[in-house]
Amino acid sequence: MIRYHAQLRFSNNVYMTFVTMHKYGVTACYGSKI
Repeated sequence: MIRYHAQLRFSNNVYMTFVTMHKYGVTACYGSKI
């Protein structure tokens, strides 16, 4: 159970990092087009 929780927390952290990078990437791309 603890191992599963740690794995879930790790994947959630990776997901949040990906979302943040994607958001900043879209913002940078959008800013360069203007």
